[in-house]
Amino acid sequence: MDHLTDSNRRHDAIAAAGADPQRLRADELEPLVYAVGGTMDDPALAAPSSAPLLRVLFAVNQKRDREPAVAAAVAALDGPAPGLATTLRALLVLLYAEEFAEAERRLRALLAAGESCAAFGMLLARVVACQGRSREASALLGALLAGELRSDLLVAAVAWRVSALVDLGDLEQAHEVLRLHGFDHELADVRDRAELLAARGALHLAEGHFGLAYDDYSACGHELTGWAVVNPAVANWRAYAALCAHMTRRNWLARTLASDEVVATRGWGGRRTIGIALQMSARLAPDEQARMRLLEHADAELDGSGALLEQVRVKYDLAVLRAERSDDAVALDLLGTARVLANEIGNDLWRGRIASAIDQLEGAPGPARLTPQELAVAREVVPGRTNRQIAEHLCLTVRTIEFHLSSVYRKLGIAGRRELQPAILLTQEGRRTRLQPIIW
Repeated sequence: MDHLTDSNRRHDAIAAAGADPQRLRADELEPLVYAVGGTMDDPALAAPSSAPLLRVLFAVNQKRDREPAVAAAVAALDGPAPGLATTLRALLVLLYAEEFAEAERRLRALLAAGESCAAFGMLLARVVACQGRSREASALLGALLAGELRSDLLVAAVAWRVSALVDLGDLEQAHEVLRLHGFDHELADVRDRAELLAARGALHLAEGHFGLAYDDYSACGHELTGWAVVNPAVANWRAYAALCAHMTRRNWLARTLASDEVVATRGWGGRRTIGIALQMSARLAPDEQARMRLLEHADAELDGSGALLEQVRVKYDLAVLRAERSDDAVALDLLGTARVLANEIGNDLWRGRIASAIDQLEGAPGPARLTPQELAVAREVVPGRTNRQIAEHLCLTVRTIEFHLSSVYRKLGIAGRRELQPAILLTQEGRRTRLQPIIW
């Protein structure tokens, strides 16, 4: 049976089970529940005693009953001697409900008590990563991958470490992790494939390979659809696919995906996922006023959510808009708050970006507009295209292309090719915003 046929049949079985999951035994329901880490290899996870939390996780995947699910997870963990199956599923519920502080407290207590289950260490890494502490997450997962990690946990561990490395800006190491484990090529019949596709999509997005990123995010969505997973807290694939579609000028698709994600996140109620969806929608918004409104809403949702890296990103985007309005004092205040958060999570990438933005804003010249020829050259710069190829396409010399690109970089206040496409697409077609947007 090929992957697509298997996915379709599983989706149909899940739909049938969804009408009355109470009628199914745990061993009948377990193969239909998406749970990261390959739980089907452990017979204990299909034992009758695990059925209640299994049904809760089944509902969570389908974006139903968030508050009752959290209550059930906490009650199970506080119950008398919960088994491994119940504990793992309860922790996954807390993760997907975005109860990060509670999940971290429970996991650290388990590990401090001597629990050696590698899945606990993996989940702790994922929980701290969702709170923005990507360096800690990468170190935890690196140690697990360096040891004797069970094969059914390997894919998720690789995917989550790649995601953490991308958040830190260590893209070469992220590629090396994928290559070392053989996940740098076509993925077929890989367990936890959705996690890997989301991580690889983030890597392509950070590199500016927007078409490849869209393909991976879209494939992640198809994979999760096969499991009937519609909860955006499992993976924010629509939000980032929308951004990638926008960057490749598929604007109708981008708006549709972004709108669907906002609806999904509001229906679930997780503040981190709502903040991400609103930020991506802001980047697609048609005018400055709409962008400001969406970003301020995102900032309010993220405040107190525990998702500190997402707060840094939103505050930076708000600073870009405030600087464009010449509200320098407000922009600098936003950057100052973002710097405090970046220091708290130890993210050197964003510390450096914010420091550069503050220096740029304090000494930035007024807005400058590209000439038509400079804009034409800038639009030709896409990943993989050389200056010679651009010159041939525009019937210019390579030296002329180099001259125009130097002028473009200077006027837009950017360092080079990697920053150019976002600067053109996310600003007003070549008019310098006093702070340049950052994609990732």
